[in-house]
Amino acid sequence: MSALNRASTHPEMGLLEAYDASVQEKARTADAQLQKAIAIYDAQKSGQPDKYLGKFSTISAGGVHKVALRQFVAAIDAAIAEKGIDRAADPAAFAKAVKNAYRDVINAHGIERVDPAAPGGVAKYEAWFKIYNKSFPIPGERESKEDMRELLEERMTKDGYGEIAIGLRDPLTGVYIGGVQALVVAKAASGMFTYAFIDSAFQGLGLAHTLLDGTRKAVSEAVAKYNPKDTRPPMIFLEKNKLSLMPLENIYLDTTGIDVAKMPHQGSKLPYGAKPQSERDLIWSTLGAKEVANAGYIQPSLDGVTQVKDPAQRDLAIRYLREDRTLSETQRQEAAGIINTALEGKAAHCPLALCSFVGSGTTQADYSQVTDFLRAFLQKSCLDTNKKGLENDIFAQATLGKLAQ
Repeated sequence: MSALNRASTHPEMGLLEAYDASVQEKARTADAQLQKAIAIYDAQKSGQPDKYLGKFSTISAGGVHKVALRQFVAAIDAAIAEKGIDRAADPAAFAKAVKNAYRDVINAHGIERVDPAAPGGVAKYEAWFKIYNKSFPIPGERESKEDMRELLEERMTKDGYGEIAIGLRDPLTGVYIGGVQALVVAKAASGMFTYAFIDSAFQGLGLAHTLLDGTRKAVSEAVAKYNPKDTRPPMIFLEKNKLSLMPLENIYLDTTGIDVAKMPHQGSKLPYGAKPQSERDLIWSTLGAKEVANAGYIQPSLDGVTQVKDPAQRDLAIRYLREDRTLSETQRQEAAGIINTALEGKAAHCPLALCSFVGSGTTQADYSQVTDFLRAFLQKSCLDTNKKGLENDIFAQATLGKLAQ
């Protein structure tokens, strides 16, 4: 069959059709993972663990965690005994017991540091990066494998400022299922998710809390080493996409993994669907995240500082990033062009807001810690110290300006 005939026989999907198909693909993937977990349980109960090991751990980089495996089986058995679950009569209750046990062993045993510079670290990094790369489909929003590795191989500064990676591994199979790439700022007793991700098949298990706890632990360890007199609890920040400023095609790509310029044909294998940004925001909010710098700044690249030298252009760009609603559409387009030119195509085209996990009531101590983090972050990550300072960086202008309002 010619390419022309094939295209006419299998027309392109529409936007809503492709979105729905992507959601269904995610559900199928999650169900397949659940069936795998059930097969693991059945193999252990039947006394045939080798059957399970041969089937599921061939791609494992870390091996099966034997303690986690025993705990997984014991937790399911306990739930069956406690609740009187009849697997045949109530498969949904049995599936829920399996999910809960799966979540608990991942929470208990799944977190580990990923350091490509450590012995054996390259293999871990390669496996971690594969999940990371799949989780961020917008090209400008993710780092290349080489740039990310270079970033992680840099050592912490003498005051405990640096980037780390955390892997979330399925201890029953040894395979990475998510992770975090985070900035640690020990002198502010703080850290920041630059990227946090969980494979689609494992979403819905409550693992965002696991990533947050793992990052807090890493920050606490850095504070103990580089800033031991600071007794403040670690404060964790995150960047989130601002939907109001994202192009629609990027929102769609971020949610479905589908490029609207290359819509899939009927019958195509679709990428796994991701959680919509609004659902992600709700998850982080439930865990205590609050916006502290709603500036709409553009994520800077690893190797460049965003500079706009012309005062008039800089002012227009800052007004745009601060979401000045008095700007005309022409001015907004001009500002976007100024920013894109300044970024030289090296940074994300996703405007971001900065959030922090703080208590139910934001205190002056919280505000001081936020300020400590922002100043350290801006001075070390975004500023060219040979220039004038904060006023030369539109990200710094927007962030500190919005925080002060």
